[in-house]
Amino acid sequence: MRAFALIGALLIPPAQEQAAKFRELVDRLDSEDIAVADDAAGELTRLGTAALPSLRAELGKRQGELRRRLEDIVRRIERAEKLAKALGAPPLVSLRAKDRPVREILADLSRQSGLRVEGEGLPEDARASLEADRAPLWTAVDDLCRSHGGLMYVFTPKRLLVRAGPYRNLPRKSERGFFFFLDVITWTKNAGAAADSYMDVQAALVRPPRSAIHDATLIIEEFADDQGTNLLADPGGSFALDEPTRDDPEALAVQLYMYPPTPPSEQAGAIAKLKGRVSMRAALEFRALLTLRNPLAQQASRQLSGKSRLEIKSWKRTGAELRVAVSASCPDPKDAPGRGLARVVLRDSRGAALAGRSESSPYTGATFVLEEEDDGMATLDDALVFTLAEGTEVASLELLQASDVETISIPFEFRDIPLR
Repeated sequence: MRAFALIGALLIPPAQEQAAKFRELVDRLDSEDIAVADDAAGELTRLGTAALPSLRAELGKRQGELRRRLEDIVRRIERAEKLAKALGAPPLVSLRAKDRPVREILADLSRQSGLRVEGEGLPEDARASLEADRAPLWTAVDDLCRSHGGLMYVFTPKRLLVRAGPYRNLPRKSERGFFFFLDVITWTKNAGAAADSYMDVQAALVRPPRSAIHDATLIIEEFADDQGTNLLADPGGSFALDEPTRDDPEALAVQLYMYPPTPPSEQAGAIAKLKGRVSMRAALEFRALLTLRNPLAQQASRQLSGKSRLEIKSWKRTGAELRVAVSASCPDPKDAPGRGLARVVLRDSRGAALAGRSESSPYTGATFVLEEEDDGMATLDDALVFTLAEGTEVASLELLQASDVETISIPFEFRDIPLR
């Protein structure tokens, strides 16, 4: 009988075990011992989105402090889910190739990742080997080039290129699906005084496809050459970087540049230390400031609320193409987390954002970001062009502003970087 009881215990379905564990955690969450309750809250939060139905069911049964704790856990899980969606995930590739043509390997990586991975200027007989098992695309390509020795990768906003040339072991940092690397530090010495020389730091930030990162700032904490020269006039100062291409499904990388204020010593041959972080913002939620419903009902329409304004000056539809001249503005407080995160969105009858492009800017996408002005306002004055699928019903034009913003940092520390 004891043997049968043991066998029965081993046959308890995993779902029942999970349910029992969940009930135990909820009981511990109700403990008057704060440490016990906090530990249970942490474990429930780590269960993630799979636990949300059970947590919401518990909310309907509980009152008082336990209900408040459950609500807080639900909010944390929901926010983590939004952040994960905003950050996106790097394309993972699996490939075992031994002495295969490089172009075939790149074609396989392109097919698996859904990104444009191409060879440029490669010898027709170029061959290489690669072993990757669910590796981020950037890691796999770096491994491919390093193992070959005569290949090097180049990221562009739209493509990942592999070219013939010596492999360079670049200072780099991968975190949360992003790939930050330092490409080169160039030191230009002009004839005359040392003050005439200057440095150019070139780096790049590669982001997962469709990640909703709005902007990035390079924050430098330590920067010194091998002669002990501090290259920062203001240690801890930050350097604004170009913004990643936004709302473009094909956007891959953004080139980053920095010009340190202090040149290195005349005897310097390398950068001894470069330490800092890349700080990025992701908007997790937007609130509608103004909405023009059925915006194509008349040639022009306008809505005002306080200092916010949304206006369609004119529109014209030719076949599948819709051109809308839009003007919008709203306050953009300097100290607000969502500064610079105001945008205009055209939606269909299902509430989906319609893909379009700006006539004046090179990036494409469903949303159009307002520009920051010196007077504390964000503005947009542009013609937006959309290609509409047959049967698409334009339902609204909205002026949005970020109401929940998360800042993500990628710390790095590079040493002994040669100067060129």
